[in-house]
Amino acid sequence: AQEMTEGGSGRTQEENDDQGWSGLLTFPRELTVRDDAVELVPAREIEALRLDPTDAGDLPDQAEVLLTGAGPVDLRIAGSEERILWNGTLAHGEQVRILIDASIIEIYRAGHPSRTVRAHPADKERYAVRHGDGVSAVAWTLGLPDAHG
Repeated sequence: AQEMTEGGSGRTQEENDDQGWSGLLTFPRELTVRDDAVELVPAREIEALRLDPTDAGDLPDQAEVLLTGAGPVDLRIAGSEERILWNGTLAHGEQVRILIDASIIEIYRAGHPSRTVRAHPADKERYAVRHGDGVSAVAWTLGLPDAHG
């Protein structure tokens, strides 16, 4: 049996009024057990949204990146002024999945809590993954398969 959940990011009423919006929904997630601990991972159905391979160093605003290997890695907004959104060092055999849907970024790293980040690239800015030589990055554009064909 598959146990799925969606997460939300809520705000106080004052924050809602200040920001003009009240929250967001995450990508669907599955509950799994790994080494006697419960983890949230992207729902396997998200893989059906993978369309074309793309360059992890120049990502569209709807994308998935799979990182494997060992070494330093970061996700940033690249443009005239670069901003690092997340960074880490992968251990040998470790895997990280990054899902991007416009301003919502979700990072799934085995053995760590999932992380949701908001970012708003300006015109001519793009999401980009930078990594050391020991890390492999495979990326896809995400979308509805029917809309692609």
